[in-house]
Amino acid sequence: MSRARLALACDFQRRDEFLQLLERLNGLPIIIKVGLRLMPRLLPEDYDRITSHFDLFLDAKLHDIPTQVADAARVWESMGARYLTVHLSGGSKMLSLASAAVRPDRLRLAGVSVLTSLSQGDLQATGVVAPISEQVVNLVRLGVASGLRTFVCSVGELAALREAFHESDDDLEFITPGLVLAGEKGHADQSRVYTVEEALEEGSDVLVMGRSILSAADPRAQAEKVLKILEA
Repeated sequence: MSRARLALACDFQRRDEFLQLLERLNGLPIIIKVGLRLMPRLLPEDYDRITSHFDLFLDAKLHDIPTQVADAARVWESMGARYLTVHLSGGSKMLSLASAAVRPDRLRLAGVSVLTSLSQGDLQATGVVAPISEQVVNLVRLGVASGLRTFVCSVGELAALREAFHESDDDLEFITPGLVLAGEKGHADQSRVYTVEEALEEGSDVLVMGRSILSAADPRAQAEKVLKILEA
């Protein structure tokens, strides 16, 4: 049986619609991912409502001077977040200080490697000439050295990561966004898209899905369908 978990990317623009969805999903063993679009629309009591029923994945993608990121991590830990994303490209000092600022049994810092919206050409335009998979491994290696154990990457890089970190494989957790159900087309803002089945085959630990579930006529039933795939 797979130990993988489902994280639902809730990119809502209206607070009331999001809260209605939470009610419909109550009782499902999923992670609720709140990103930059929804985050400023929620009230403090909304976060309490999430964390009382679900694990909260706060997708803030922090990238700032070390003390700012460390202080932000402490705040989100106190608010009950289970995952908090930080950009690995923020460097070892930022990552190390943030890692030391929180308890890993309460908040897992998830290091973002190369966004799934970026193609090889996009990466080269920023001055990075290494292949995407090589750059992801380099960034994850920096994260591991800085105390992180959870990382965000696409399914396409998992094989290279498992090979590079096979000795500490059981200690690392990989989160894969940009996923769709078999037969679905990818979304316009994603360049590296894979199916749920491919993610499981490559050993993803947390599978992030959004529109594939939220656009369904019955999001709860769709989420249950994905959970059954994960449990098979």
